[in-house]
Amino acid sequence: MDQFKEISTMRSEVDKVLQEQRLEKIRRDFEKQKYEDERRFKYEKWLEDQKRAILEAKLRNAANQPLPPSRAVTAMSQPMSLQSHQQPPPPLSRGPSQPSQFQPPPPSAPQTAQSNKTAGRFAPTTKQEEEEEDRDPNKYYPEVGFNLCIDFATKVARQFRSMRLVYAVYNVHRPIVNPSLIEVHDGEPDPEDAERNRVFFNTSHTLKNIKPHPSANLVIEMQVPKPQTSTGDKFISFGWTVINLFDTYYELNKGKFRLPSYMSPTKVEIDVRDIASLKRIPETEMCVRIATPGDVFSGYRVVNTSHSHEYTVPAIH
Repeated sequence: MDQFKEISTMRSEVDKVLQEQRLEKIRRDFEKQKYEDERRFKYEKWLEDQKRAILEAKLRNAANQPLPPSRAVTAMSQPMSLQSHQQPPPPLSRGPSQPSQFQPPPPSAPQTAQSNKTAGRFAPTTKQEEEEEDRDPNKYYPEVGFNLCIDFATKVARQFRSMRLVYAVYNVHRPIVNPSLIEVHDGEPDPEDAERNRVFFNTSHTLKNIKPHPSANLVIEMQVPKPQTSTGDKFISFGWTVINLFDTYYELNKGKFRLPSYMSPTKVEIDVRDIASLKRIPETEMCVRIATPGDVFSGYRVVNTSHSHEYTVPAIH
């Protein structure tokens, strides 16, 4: 009888554990689906806003076309030029030589310069020119891009006296920016730890036409010369790191970041929620800046003695 009770107790405990595991799996699946639905909703909303903005620009541009000669005197403060007798331009293609009703070119900027600039391409509309001038320098525009500033790798193991980098942007498996190489830079004693090296890169790169998406990740691989090679022209992966370029609200992830490094192989398809399962390289970090061209972080001056603690470790790490 006692044995039967013990077996029944064990079965009930096993059933309880299995039930808890099933509930946990259901909860994880629910949270994942909720997260994906939220991302999809925000992305669709962003698309709708872009379509609405394009439609509004078309309507405004159509409304700003030159009026017929019979109504020109009442609509403008000065007589129309000879161009008023020409055929009006299409809604999204105002010629560079046609006078603008909103922003006439200054005397110091001749029309021929604009004509040469847009030769062989569509001429910008008045609305487009106004939007370019009214752009917020701290806001991300895909056609303008953002600056990726790779400053230095800190607390690198002393045996690695030089390093090169390869960076790329991926959305899961899909490459958005193809891998680019940053040539070899020599290391020097780290001012924060004399037993380790610092590799000072201080390079800046402008990345354009990247559509905002929470799954767009910047992946940086650190490569060092292969041991026991006399020429030093063969490199192996020493480690890698990653950062999400956009948050869940599709805003550019701007700032000064200190990225922990992880052991190879490089996982370009990494989901930032799985970073906790990666094996870190102790102390070695990559200091980078991500900023729009007009942002204060783009003009930050980096020197050999810059401290890594001026940079912030992203929340995903």
